[in-house]
Amino acid sequence: MQSTVFLEGQLEGQTVLPKFKKTLTEEDQSKGKLSFSKKKASSTSLKKEPVNSASLLADNYIKVKDRLSNIVDPLWKDICMDLLQMMGPASVLKIWESKLGEFSSQNQTLDLICDTAETATFVRQYDFVILGSLQRYFPALTRLSVKTLRHL
Repeated sequence: MQSTVFLEGQLEGQTVLPKFKKTLTEEDQSKGKLSFSKKKASSTSLKKEPVNSASLLADNYIKVKDRLSNIVDPLWKDICMDLLQMMGPASVLKIWESKLGEFSSQNQTLDLICDTAETATFVRQYDFVILGSLQRYFPALTRLSVKTLRHL
């Protein structure tokens, strides 16, 4: 059986509460149970590794370059490049698999077909950015009609 020890430290006259760790005792390991102990956790075990945002951004740019090379439609590739410049690589990684659909000159709309509902939601949220890029090619365009593959 595990003994519970309350550890307390003093820091500039203030009580420092113990840090809790989930541990399995030998008895619990054989039974597969999880128990909680108030053993003092070392500060190094509680620290998270710092996230290097520069390397994450560089990784995203590498992924985007790869994804953009897979886009067949030159117009959609150009729109994705615009998004990369305006919104960064994370936005392009969300929508690159979408496809441009039909342009309706009567309704002044363009269909944008998304693979998932999550992508469609993102496109609807930022449709003004995509619309602005598309208006270079379709000046009369006033609205995007966002569709998902399941609803076609």
